[in-house]
Amino acid sequence: MALLALLVFPGAAQADALWTFFAARCLAPFEAIEAPDTSGLTRLGTAWHGEGFEMRFDAQSCEVRGGTPGNPGDLLTGMEEYEFVDGVWRSTTWREPKIEVSTVEDGYRVFETDLEA
Repeated sequence: MALLALLVFPGAAQADALWTFFAARCLAPFEAIEAPDTSGLTRLGTAWHGEGFEMRFDAQSCEVRGGTPGNPGDLLTGMEEYEFVDGVWRSTTWREPKIEVSTVEDGYRVFETDLEA
């Protein structure tokens, strides 16, 4: 779903390589209830590296660091699939359990909650 946002709102996404990397490797897989995409990345300890970014994940979350994050709302606004709640962008009724998208110090994070739709 969020990957669709990249196609619908390409101007903002193209200007943010960090978001593009995050959306393709963390967000889209989490939306589809799949494992993050590590293809073509190099594993160093518990992190995966590639394209100047670092990705870390576990069964409940995935984050990408290595840039200056923008506001995820700029890319997710207008999409019925997400709503802004308590400082994060939360999936609505299309996915259970719900996921939340937020920024971290130098990147983005998606987190699978225990909330049901």
